[in-house]
Amino acid sequence: MKTDDRPVPYDEFLGICHAAKDRFAFLETLGFRLTKEEWPTGDSFKDGFRLTYTGSPVSVVVEYYDMELVIWFHRERERVPYLFVDQELEAKRTGFAGCMFPRNKLAGAVNRMAEDIRLNYEHIIRGDKEVWTKLIALWHAPREKRRLP
Repeated sequence: MKTDDRPVPYDEFLGICHAAKDRFAFLETLGFRLTKEEWPTGDSFKDGFRLTYTGSPVSVVVEYYDMELVIWFHRERERVPYLFVDQELEAKRTGFAGCMFPRNKLAGAVNRMAEDIRLNYEHIIRGDKEVWTKLIALWHAPREKRRLP
């Protein structure tokens, strides 16, 4: 399978960032408000964007910096990343092994994650207390360290 490893010019990257806003617009139909937007200011690979959707009792933050795409679910003083939820509660439905995406792979990752959240995460973004209690316990639980044989 051939991959597209071409560098993404700044203007195209800016378009990808703004398209992410469009992909997460469904949150506004669920009562969330887009309260903060931060956009790339240069062509550095470290640059990126942040979108903050504020709701009650949960807020959602979508951020991409240093080629790392992280979607945070915030409830009260706790926050849990999307990929942790995908791994722990959803049996890795999306198939993502991590959150590192070069610019040329970012649009596809954003589209898949936004669609998955839209279709399957209403209980998380609505703040279901039972689900959040489980999430917080899992997030704070000690993690088993794996050693090579």
